[in-house]
Amino acid sequence: MSHTIITAAFESYLAGQIAAGEVVTLDEFIFAWIDGLDPAPPISPDEVVPAEEDIVWRQAVDKTGVVNEDAVVYSVTLGTNVGDFAFNWVGLINHDSGMLGAVTHIPTQDKYATTESTQGNILTRSFLMGYAGAKLATQISTPAETWQIDFSARLSGMDERQRMENIDLYGVGAFFDTGFLVTSGADGVYTVAPGAGYVGGLRVELSSETPVAVAATPVKIWVDAHWTGTVASIWNTQFELIASPDLQDHTLNGYPHYVFAIAEISETGEVTDLRPKGTLDGGQQANKYVLKSENLSDLPDKAESRSNLELGTSATKDAQETPTDATPGRLLINGGWGLGSVAIDMTDGEILSPFGMQTALFKQGGGASDSHFGAFGAGTHILYGSDATVVHTANMFVSSAGHLTAEWLVIDKATGAIVLRNAQNLYGPLNKPTAGDVNAVAKTGDTMTGALRMEFNTTGWPGGGMTSDQLANGVAPLASHTYVAAGNMYLPLTKAVVQTAGEGYQSSSDFGVLVHGGPAWPSPCITSVNDRGEVHQWIFDPNLAAGSNSTRFTSNGNILGAVFRGSNLVIHLDSLVNDVQYGAMRWQDYAGGGQVIAGSGEVLCGLQEQQDDNEIHGYWFKPQQKFINGIWVNVIG
Repeated sequence: MSHTIITAAFESYLAGQIAAGEVVTLDEFIFAWIDGLDPAPPISPDEVVPAEEDIVWRQAVDKTGVVNEDAVVYSVTLGTNVGDFAFNWVGLINHDSGMLGAVTHIPTQDKYATTESTQGNILTRSFLMGYAGAKLATQISTPAETWQIDFSARLSGMDERQRMENIDLYGVGAFFDTGFLVTSGADGVYTVAPGAGYVGGLRVELSSETPVAVAATPVKIWVDAHWTGTVASIWNTQFELIASPDLQDHTLNGYPHYVFAIAEISETGEVTDLRPKGTLDGGQQANKYVLKSENLSDLPDKAESRSNLELGTSATKDAQETPTDATPGRLLINGGWGLGSVAIDMTDGEILSPFGMQTALFKQGGGASDSHFGAFGAGTHILYGSDATVVHTANMFVSSAGHLTAEWLVIDKATGAIVLRNAQNLYGPLNKPTAGDVNAVAKTGDTMTGALRMEFNTTGWPGGGMTSDQLANGVAPLASHTYVAAGNMYLPLTKAVVQTAGEGYQSSSDFGVLVHGGPAWPSPCITSVNDRGEVHQWIFDPNLAAGSNSTRFTSNGNILGAVFRGSNLVIHLDSLVNDVQYGAMRWQDYAGGGQVIAGSGEVLCGLQEQQDDNEIHGYWFKPQQKFINGIWVNVIG
């Protein structure tokens, strides 16, 4: 509440001016802000102008006007170019003398000037000076109604309209929750609970528990409320609590009073609550809206509201509290189980957990407790499922060296033991397998444990072509690089070491090349060596005589070569003497006196003489025979 007075200094000034026949002049407004000023207490008539440091604005009177013979008004308007400051003291002075004629104390008000970002405000302040002969003393002749409008009627109409609208909504009385609830006490004192309500369309609010003394019963407890204020003050509701058997609406000091019984107290002191709750329609109007203060808790059907907002079921789900939170129904957060952020750390114990670690993207550091796959790296862990006894999981892991391991695990739930582990490494340029890893023959040297077979495309043969091109192309199903050696040397190409079961004798057989120390072709040969060191060789000598260049072994055992008669071993052998002998013995008589000559190819093998005459009577001859081409024939000549 604010107060306005005419000062004692003005009354003295007024008397002096009238006595001297001078004009009463008030021509300047002063605005000040007084720290700690309370506008409620009455103002002393001896009030003076504040100290200069408390004054925030001075401005000459803009307009003056006559209200009647005994009242004049002074007014000033603070435009949007004035500010920024706050004030709670306003005075009207005579500029020349500094005499303070009227003053008002008000609640702190702010005055803002317009800037690029802020719209300023406009304030109008007026003083109505009422005293006998005011019009004559001030010589103000302009009627105030030419520039001032009386808003009192309109404001009163607005207040009444608002009161009636409240009655339409709340009735002549309504209270909220436990507000204004009357409870019994001791020694005839009853307590009214704090809260809010409406009486006769006026809002009443009790800030704390308030006692009400009851002298006699039966009686009712009433709320008596009225709307009060002045033209220059803030209007508000004033009310009091009254104990009375009966009370009616009434007017007091020009202000209408509205009453409502909130409780009835019987002769025995029992309290009956008479307060209507809420609005006349049971809060149906309020039910059409949600209150900010309730934070949507006043929605009657929250599920339907979520459906209308198309939020889905996730709106009521809690998010994971940690990246490995496995609580059913929780929403996955960024980084949950390694998705969308850094992979989660997983120990060997978690990978081999009999309880089944949830599916996740994980990493291991390669330490004592996180080196299930050896080196550090990252991978995918998949929980396949479980039954009553075992847990099935799968892992794919990429090490820092780029090696990929795929693993299937079956873990016993009771013991934690590994029931089954199927694991394999992916081979590639960064992880090349050994020959043993893939059951292959190493090119650096190895031992075959099975038969070696080769199959070739029938449309071509490695190294196939002209005989004369064989040295140049160096290609064959099995080929050896050029070997340079000095002196005699034997180079085996294939070799087998065999032993007869139960005999204990070993021998080696191989096919190779015998290199001669001189300028000669190496000789292919077959070599056999037994456990006594005895060597047998079949040498194929390509160092043939001039004009010959090949030797052929036929399928019937014949050998064709320039060294043989007719270039044919069979013909050659047919012309050779394989054996010699003497044929059947032949007798030839001696006729006496003549020559005895052996037949063609025969030889003398004996003669015969008579003992009695010492003369030769005959000769024994045998033919010489040779074995050629499977038959015996006589030697001719």
